[in-house]
Amino acid sequence: MNRKLLLGGLVVSMFLGAAVPAGLAQVPGGPISGPQGEARALRTTLVESDFAGLAPGTQAPWTATSELLGQLAFDGWAHGPGSMPVDSIDDAFGFKFAGTTEASSFAASQANGHYVSATLRARYGRRIDLSSARLSFSIDRETWFAARHYALFTSADGFASGAELFDSGSLANNLLAPEEFSFFFPAEGYESVSGPLEIRIYAWEFGYLEHLTSLSGFRIERGVPTSTLDLTGAPGGTVFSEPEDAFYATGTELEVFAVPQPGFKFAGWMGDLQGFGNPRRIVLDADKSVQAQFTPVVPAPMQLGTNLGEVADWSTDWPFIDLHQRIRPWATRAVDGSGPWDSEFHDELPVDADGWPTEVPFLAPNGALHYAHTILSATQEAGLYRLSYEGTGELWFERQLDPVSYPIPTGGPQVWEFSLGAGETVAYEIRSSDALDPLRDFTLVHEQHWSADPAQVFDPLFLQRLEPFSLLRFMDWARTNASQLVDWSDRTLPADASQAQVHGASYERMIELANLTGSDVWFCVPHQATDAFVSELAALIYQDLHPAATVYVEYSNETWNTAGKFPQTIYVQDQGELLGLDANRWQAGHDFVAQRSLAVWHLFEDEFGLEAERLVRVLGGHAANADTTAQRISSFNDPAINPGFEQPDVLAIAPYFGDNFTPETLPPIALAYPLVDDLVGDLSTAAIALAATEILLQQELARSQGWDLVAYEGGQHFVGILGAENDETLTDLLIQSNEDPRMYLRYLEYLDMLAELGVGLFANFTYCGEWSKWGTWGTLRVQDQPLAEAHKYRALIDWNAGN
Repeated sequence: MNRKLLLGGLVVSMFLGAAVPAGLAQVPGGPISGPQGEARALRTTLVESDFAGLAPGTQAPWTATSELLGQLAFDGWAHGPGSMPVDSIDDAFGFKFAGTTEASSFAASQANGHYVSATLRARYGRRIDLSSARLSFSIDRETWFAARHYALFTSADGFASGAELFDSGSLANNLLAPEEFSFFFPAEGYESVSGPLEIRIYAWEFGYLEHLTSLSGFRIERGVPTSTLDLTGAPGGTVFSEPEDAFYATGTELEVFAVPQPGFKFAGWMGDLQGFGNPRRIVLDADKSVQAQFTPVVPAPMQLGTNLGEVADWSTDWPFIDLHQRIRPWATRAVDGSGPWDSEFHDELPVDADGWPTEVPFLAPNGALHYAHTILSATQEAGLYRLSYEGTGELWFERQLDPVSYPIPTGGPQVWEFSLGAGETVAYEIRSSDALDPLRDFTLVHEQHWSADPAQVFDPLFLQRLEPFSLLRFMDWARTNASQLVDWSDRTLPADASQAQVHGASYERMIELANLTGSDVWFCVPHQATDAFVSELAALIYQDLHPAATVYVEYSNETWNTAGKFPQTIYVQDQGELLGLDANRWQAGHDFVAQRSLAVWHLFEDEFGLEAERLVRVLGGHAANADTTAQRISSFNDPAINPGFEQPDVLAIAPYFGDNFTPETLPPIALAYPLVDDLVGDLSTAAIALAATEILLQQELARSQGWDLVAYEGGQHFVGILGAENDETLTDLLIQSNEDPRMYLRYLEYLDMLAELGVGLFANFTYCGEWSKWGTWGTLRVQDQPLAEAHKYRALIDWNAGN
């Protein structure tokens, strides 16, 4: 059975042909083509329909031809008994069928006469030689519900089921443009056809009545030069082409596909095709030989990594001994007390190279003087704290349990000690600062660390609880989503007043953390970063990261996500349209992601040089939508985007388990809220099974390209959305379910499933974070949570220890 072929440039040549050469020999009583050898030496058009005219479909039989061999008669195009003419289609033979809400079947088409047909006859008692002749026709689906499937039969085989000469396969519903098909008659069985030859094009998979289809081109020609394709597959997979024939018109462009068997992945092409990309197009300008290679997937233990929550004053982990390293960026307030708590003149505040205010009060663009102030909204551990600073000015301090602010001493190095409860908020405000000796170099340290080495940056408990993870993903530490970083000079530096900056923490701190933990790393390159930025980042990582580390490199994060906090998706689509990568905005975005990812990977490889094998090229996909992955695959297999057919190393998805609750699923619209027993029982079990189904689809796509599959995020994902997040009862239930000891068992089952399905790396989301209406993502609610209460975190470390 032949498969559909998108002919592209071949469409034009299909309908061009030579007239019958003068003096063509005719053999009395034999085929009208003359001797077979002579026929094959001359390219001859037997018949070509001419559909120019007003509503040809209403004027059946339509006999007009632009070319017709003299010894042939053409009875024209007619409707089958179940086909109806269309009066609104000009310059094509229009037809439609009576359908229902269900797509019709081939059996129904045969039974009800859902076809259009034409008859070709030889004059003067001769016979017709169609041996190895090429038949070409063009179908135009005019409407959404038009027939999607077409097959061509002839009377020579009695229109018998299974004797079709051509089958289009199912066309896409949104294909509403002319589609060109062609095939060759068999070399045997059609060399001497006596009597009239009726050709029928059956149509099915249509619905309703007012769907319109048209036949806009039809031609039979003989003597077309042909070429062959010797397509083979190594053990571990199968191969096929579209179209699939014994021979093809020389110059035909077709696609070759490699399909790995379970337990194998595609390993590239050999012969007249080289490298990767599946499917690949090949032009048969001569006989070609192509072999697909496959390689066994070698089972390996799943690595366990984790994402880190962003460095923020409100975060419930404390990465740094100096809590000032996550204090909120400077806010401003009017000196006269008018206006809001934050007058939002942060960008106008004069600061030094490390971000310390140099002029307070300062004159803001609104003409008023302003102070600078900041806040740490959760200090976590109770106890005695020491605030150290130096400089001269007026400094006011405030704590949550004593909300009256008061001045504290300044002038030279100062140490101010005070007690705080767990999670208490502290704030201070600079009301004046000496320009020659500005207030600066603030540190805030818990008493347990007063004797620590000043060079020790990270909290020991933070390091200890990250120890089980072999990889750290810094997506949130770098504030990748909605990143405003463009130039390398604008990034956060390790000496800055705080690491909780709008541009994320410093890359130097990320590298230092990886060096201390001995972990692999995953960096998400900001979507607007310049080439110079990428090169500088790659050079820094190469120079400073411990040499045993594997480096995962991903362009941005979730560039397919259309939610508001992912403006990078809008950016890549804008860039794709600006570059004219595709007329469809969605596909243009995927094309740009492929193009920019390749550029980013190349820049990293340039810096790593001979150690480029340490790099892992990451392409992000959407776990719940395999179509997104398929579209991104098409981008990497597009020679206009990727002429070298270079490929990612891994496809990364986020196979969460859980459910999104909307107001419609909750009272008063629904009868009842879910029970905790349901959430940690049947609902979680079903969600894990659904995640497995999604992983299998993504794994099949990844292995078809020779990629490995990893999880860039994952874990439980029960959350309220679209207003349901404001339902306090739901929030309490979701928190209770995450506190339930049975969640430990669900995580073990989940991790076992991921490993069994060949996920090579699981990057948990996320290490630590307080639970709220926005989600219960943290495996630890607070950094020092007792492990007996941290069922998700405990499941991770226990599973890791056992695997």
